[in-house]
Amino acid sequence: MTPIITLRMSEVIALREAAVEIVNFANSAGYHNREKLYTNQHPVENHHIGLIGECAVAKYLGKPWQPRIGDITSYDVGSIYEVRTTRRPDGNLFTHKWDKDGIYILAQLQDKQRVRLAGWARLEDCNRDENWCDWLPAPAYMTKAINLASMATIPMETTNVL
Repeated sequence: MTPIITLRMSEVIALREAAVEIVNFANSAGYHNREKLYTNQHPVENHHIGLIGECAVAKYLGKPWQPRIGDITSYDVGSIYEVRTTRRPDGNLFTHKWDKDGIYILAQLQDKQRVRLAGWARLEDCNRDENWCDWLPAPAYMTKAINLASMATIPMETTNVL
């Protein structure tokens, strides 16, 4: 069964505040998106959604977690997990050639408090030619949710997984 993690409303509100801090930090530091192909018209909302997914994954894995403000080099959760969150309850996992090696987890928002953890894959399994989508506004590799491994089989950090 695919896990659905429910966040408390107080957590969702705190994550919204953290998203505002992240955007303010990024603006003051002059950060831009890598693609430079489009303008992110909803940066706070996008960061908020990402933080909700990260928090849900941390809860599922039992890992300590807090929003990373200004830290763009560490992993989203723990020391090997990257989280990709989609607004679509049936969305897919998107990765890029510049992403760091790791275990990529797809978090699908069911609503602002409930997150479905659709599965996971290693970056090298995502970034294959057959997954390349150059028709996207920001071309990326798309791994369909149905092709992801079950969350019940996710490698733990204590094993040599990378």
